[in-house]
Amino acid sequence: MNSCDIVGYVLCGEFQCVDCCAGVDVEDCNPVFADSEWDSWPVCAVCGEECHDVNLTQDGQDYYDAAGAEGCDDDS
Repeated sequence: MNSCDIVGYVLCGEFQCVDCCAGVDVEDCNPVFADSEWDSWPVCAVCGEECHDVNLTQDGQDYYDAAGAEGCDDDS
């Protein structure tokens, strides 16, 4: 994936993946590019899927690493 690839759009303040934007006039929407950084994975307001095609900020990476480590503790 290239940094200029559009992975979704923000419509009325909500993220929507490109699949769910089919048929929507995206001229009035803000594109989300593959090289954008987020504190958490954006979740599509229509289908509920997490978009892992963007980058996480360091805070976001730390959060998901800590959440993953806590989940491992439950198994022991």
